[in-house]
Amino acid sequence: MRGAQEIGWLPGLLSLARIDFPAIIGRVSRRHQRFAVRMSLLHESDRHRINGRLGTVLLLAGVGGLVLCLFAQSGQLPPVMLRIWGRVPAFWWTATFALFGGGFAALWSSGHASTEWKPRHGGRRFESAVLYTKHDCPLCDDARFLLQMYRRWLPPIREIDIDIHADFRDAFCKCVPVLELDDEIRFRGKINETLLQRLLEGTPPAETTTTRA
Repeated sequence: MRGAQEIGWLPGLLSLARIDFPAIIGRVSRRHQRFAVRMSLLHESDRHRINGRLGTVLLLAGVGGLVLCLFAQSGQLPPVMLRIWGRVPAFWWTATFALFGGGFAALWSSGHASTEWKPRHGGRRFESAVLYTKHDCPLCDDARFLLQMYRRWLPPIREIDIDIHADFRDAFCKCVPVLELDDEIRFRGKINETLLQRLLEGTPPAETTTTRA
């Protein structure tokens, strides 16, 4: 029985060997280069956000591929799909695990987002930081993500939900997210990454300010 199963894999492996992998790799490489050029034109925060969404899509595709592979293995797919599966089953299993691996890698990269940009002088700026947010606010999610990337140069972020704290609802209802640094409002509605970099570059580290004082 085991020998028959092993022989049953041979046609699939032989079909897999006839695939023109160099041509496929070349096409994938060219598409990846075009994608990399487009990504380089985006801000780093946008790239990490896209990585997160791409990772989710790849994981879902991997789950779908795994379900199809299991159904095909048990012969519960339509005849046409079974014929496609039967030609190169090893390829479909490999593609499924590749989707899982790519999805996990993209999500990990997004979850550990950091920026390659650095100010000329290291160290934390400002003594306090408050982010005003509210529920169902995509811009607030973007602000959290962006501030997480620049956490090395910012104090711990204190977040205030204006839906819970009514004292701030009237003041910030139509302009969240609002970022307040050292009791001064710096951004309303959206945190611009370029302006944030300029602000960090133009602000001396808190340690330097304390020493001078």
